[in-house]
Amino acid sequence: MKFSPGQIEDVRARNPVPQLCQHWGMALRAGSSKFGAHGFTGPCPLHSPDPQARDSMSFACDADNWVCVTCADGGDVFKLAAKRDGFDPRKDFVKVVEIL
Repeated sequence: MKFSPGQIEDVRARNPVPQLCQHWGMALRAGSSKFGAHGFTGPCPLHSPDPQARDSMSFACDADNWVCVTCADGGDVFKLAAKRDGFDPRKDFVKVVEIL
């Protein structure tokens, strides 16, 4: 299945990274981060054993992108959803879009 650029942008716009992390129960805090004043920090949804940890700052994101200090990886909402569910972001892109 192939998606048009407009369809991909629609899925991305409806799933900002912070909102997806909060849906997973992650305690993100707004404030200055790698992404500037509009960024969020908190425990990484990929590596943190406690999603409500108030002292964890291993993850930073904004609406479009994220970065993990633990593994030095990052990307967009599609890559984050893929990694969290154990999919390959490229090979399993259709599954990731269905998840989002």
